[in-house]
Amino acid sequence: MRLKRSIMCGALRASHTGQEVTVCGWVQTIREIGGLVFIDLRDREGTVQLVFDKEVIPKLHEQAKRLAREWVIGARGKVSKRSERQVNKNLPTGEVEVIVSDLEIHNSAETPPIEVRDDVEANSDIRLTYRYVDLRRPKMQHIFQVRHKLAKAARDYFDAQGFLEIETPLLTKPTPEGARDFLVPSRHYPGSFYALPQSPQIFKQILMMSGFDKYFQIARNFRDEDKRADRQPEHTQIDVELSFVEPADVQKVIEGLIAHVMKAVMGVEVKLPLPHMSYAEATASYGIDRPDLRFGMQLVDLSEIVKDCGFGVFADTVKSGKAVKALLLPGGHEKISKGQFKNLEADAKGRGAKGLAFIRYTADGVDSPIAKFIGEAHMAKIKEKTGANAGDMLIFVADHARLASQILGAYRNQFGAEFGLIQKEGFRYLWVDDFPQFAYDEEKNEIVPEHHPFVMPKNEDAFMAFAEEFKRNDRKANPRIVDLALAVTATQYDIIVNGIELGSGSQRIVKPSVQNAMFDCLGMTREQANAKFGFLLEALKYGAPPMAGIGMGVDRWMMALFGIDNIQEVVVFPKHANARGMMDGSPSPAEEAQLKELGIALREEK
Repeated sequence: MRLKRSIMCGALRASHTGQEVTVCGWVQTIREIGGLVFIDLRDREGTVQLVFDKEVIPKLHEQAKRLAREWVIGARGKVSKRSERQVNKNLPTGEVEVIVSDLEIHNSAETPPIEVRDDVEANSDIRLTYRYVDLRRPKMQHIFQVRHKLAKAARDYFDAQGFLEIETPLLTKPTPEGARDFLVPSRHYPGSFYALPQSPQIFKQILMMSGFDKYFQIARNFRDEDKRADRQPEHTQIDVELSFVEPADVQKVIEGLIAHVMKAVMGVEVKLPLPHMSYAEATASYGIDRPDLRFGMQLVDLSEIVKDCGFGVFADTVKSGKAVKALLLPGGHEKISKGQFKNLEADAKGRGAKGLAFIRYTADGVDSPIAKFIGEAHMAKIKEKTGANAGDMLIFVADHARLASQILGAYRNQFGAEFGLIQKEGFRYLWVDDFPQFAYDEEKNEIVPEHHPFVMPKNEDAFMAFAEEFKRNDRKANPRIVDLALAVTATQYDIIVNGIELGSGSQRIVKPSVQNAMFDCLGMTREQANAKFGFLLEALKYGAPPMAGIGMGVDRWMMALFGIDNIQEVVVFPKHANARGMMDGSPSPAEEAQLKELGIALREEK
């Protein structure tokens, strides 16, 4: 290589005028005007204009004419200030250009299947297949520069707070933690498997028992679960654990992290302390445990108002112990046609509701098939409580409170995005606390856990009473068991930003008796618990400090910082929706010799 780079393309400024520099990169555009060839040369820091003058060096001018997009070149020349009318105010380098005196062509390139420009969108499959070209786009380069800064800022913060960065194993024991494990066969122990970790959860608890006191790690996690817009089979989280603490101590540390990262990376001041909201309030008012606070439209419970109204569906629902909830859509009279409402109703039925009802408020009064049954007095109270005005629309669900909230909460988010109601600027952080430890599945008539099995119940006595009763009843649900289960609150806390669950943490169980009782509630026998978690139970016998921690998703944080809906945009080499690596073709069949060495035989699926 003759021409060694002396400066990045995007770093050139007017202050470099008169200096001789060498820049290297990819050819972005080529323009020929008269006896001049202009080339925009791009590297990760930006683009700069190169000028090849036929009158100065004819040979270089001819070489430049043969260049094409995405060719890789090096160029030496003198930095020249552009005339006032030629300044490109859209580029940081727009005041200068490089008058080229020497050129080196490192590589030619075929015409790429994706244009390396931010204003041109390509099909997702094409982008992922040719990811190495897609990543050259300035927007993608910027995303991963910011991601680097986020990781560095986090490390700097934790180091200053006295944390130790400790790596935990990637080849671990398969354990049930909520999602399917990715299994890795062992050559030395045929028929036995490692698992890739869903999280470092158990290991970081053991690190606290080992006396390390403050741990963090930017950890890779693996979960074989169905794809969603905010999920990938492998993801990165900032993993944190502390000893001799309570949830408030962890939350204070994380608030400091958020404030430090937002200032260092985004230049944004975050006001501390962050607000808190209970799980009950979040689900009741927003229909979801990760509410987006960038817009209003809280759900309204109208059960008390309609319990004795003339509309039997509403009144009977309340009498049966269920709820009538409503969502007010500002301007909804014009935004939602009756045909669109029918589609919403079909969707609601698909989610488990019996149907939807509506009231439209017009300049002339109300438009609703149920208004005459509800009655004028009750209609007036509904309007007053919801704050409805002319042009607005109320949508009702009458069902179990949780289901009604879930459905209306989904429509709240849908309408917020669809009708531009969400304030795009800014970041709204929030703690959600006091999660239930268990839930009741009515269809299966089962008590089911809401979290991983190491979350400490908030009231140990209430939990142990439930666990004992549950065990005596052979883990079968009955009204008393259900009441006892739903009375147990977890020490779980989630950090939310702009409606995205950024992280989840809890106080950990450290008493062997409580941990064994939790395994009992999950239906594990002592033998099963020891087979899966024996090393943790053994460690608990030898002195475990009070501990708590949290795992925060780096990928999701990046989504929030850039206002991106799809996690693929912030993962450098993501998997497709079908969990396939479009670029490298993974997963792929193993060779017969490899399978034989591992003692694995494949059978054909019928």
